[in-house]
Amino acid sequence: MKKLIFLLILVAAIAGGLYFFSEFNRGLEGAGKADHQITATKIFEEFDNDEKAANTKYLDKVVEVEGIITEVKKNKEGKLTVAMEGGMLFGVTCEMFESDKIDQNKFKKGQKIKLKGVCTGFLSDVVLVRCVEAG
Repeated sequence: MKKLIFLLILVAAIAGGLYFFSEFNRGLEGAGKADHQITATKIFEEFDNDEKAANTKYLDKVVEVEGIITEVKKNKEGKLTVAMEGGMLFGVTCEMFESDKIDQNKFKKGQKIKLKGVCTGFLSDVVLVRCVEAG
């Protein structure tokens, strides 16, 4: 009987782990419409003016952001990030989903772009992760 209970617990743990892994690595392609559509400048202003209210509105939500690219680079983890204008020194940073499959030369400084990703908050920039092109 103990072996059966152990086996059931083991199967449940493996199934839960596989589900978590698939959800964590899922892109936004199937996520449908964004919860919010906004310009990079506007979302940055909202976080800069009242971070608590902006967190309530945007945190962990899918946000489509339109803006002008200021920088394209790989971050410390080797993921492609696209930065957009927001304020004087800072703006919106988008960490691209499956960045190893994206040609970095596709994005150019000064280009207007729409990206969709999950908002994780505000450091000196508004940060979006698991980003894909919106359109």
